[in-house]
Amino acid sequence: KPGPVAAVVVHRGDLDECERLAVEGFRIAWDHGDPNALLVYAGQILSVRRDQDRLHEVVGIAERMAEVYPRIPGLWTVAALSRALLGQEEIARAAMMRVVGPGLDALPRDSIWLPAMCALGETAVLLDDMPTARGVYDRLLPYEGRNAVIGAFGSWGIASTVLGLLA
Repeated sequence: KPGPVAAVVVHRGDLDECERLAVEGFRIAWDHGDPNALLVYAGQILSVRRDQDRLHEVVGIAERMAEVYPRIPGLWTVAALSRALLGQEEIARAAMMRVVGPGLDALPRDSIWLPAMCALGETAVLLDDMPTARGVYDRLLPYEGRNAVIGAFGSWGIASTVLGLLA
């Protein structure tokens, strides 16, 4: 069960072991034909790279996952944040607008809603987008002190950190 174990290991802070387990879990799932193998792996690696301050290295994965899974619009928030961290403001804004354009309340309240809102909040701060920042702040406030868990396989950290950036 490398996938669930990786989620526990990342909370211990052993990011190298988490990455090893994510790769192992992906290989096992892929070999057994699991249709979600790539999505779960991407979620784990994106979470690890964020904690390593290396999210910019996986911008391609974030964008590809957002394209492959159009019914999960929250994936665009990671692509937007990655581009913003790279200083590619125009591309970051375009990715962010895929989520913000239809309205923040149109973002599905699925298993990645809270981490997606956290990534969106970080992006809004980096891009100095005050209307989005205010909207994200209002929606995140009830989750102050909560861990922004990515499904069952990763974490985006505590919502309070993003609330502090947005305040």
